[in-house]
Amino acid sequence: MFVEDLLLVLPSGHPAIRSAADLRVGSIAALEPGCTYRRIAESWACKSSALQTTELGSYHAILASVATGNAAGVMPKSVLDLMHWPVTAPTHQLAAVDTILVYRKNDRPSAFNAFREVLGTAKGRDLRLATQ
Repeated sequence: MFVEDLLLVLPSGHPAIRSAADLRVGSIAALEPGCTYRRIAESWACKSSALQTTELGSYHAILASVATGNAAGVMPKSVLDLMHWPVTAPTHQLAAVDTILVYRKNDRPSAFNAFREVLGTAKGRDLRLATQ
């Protein structure tokens, strides 16, 4: 459906980074286990054994953790753009992530069709969807 830029949001004043070894925080703030974004960030950070993962329940909580200066937060750029974060936070792009919508071939409820239509209209195109 679309490609999402996955970012690592750094505390204010944090210098630019190239790898996990450049981080000056003790943890990465991310959503629950099973989250694709968290998995990507943990894979990227595995080269720095000193980094822990702090599990939080929302992107607002992740940004609050970043604001304390103790963590770098994992979130899509589109979410950060919607947060109206009061400062320009330094970021590091972790990956470009494909977002897909999968449905069962013979099971397309009206709510799904309406959702597809809204997404297609928002993107200005007809969506091609994968079937399972």
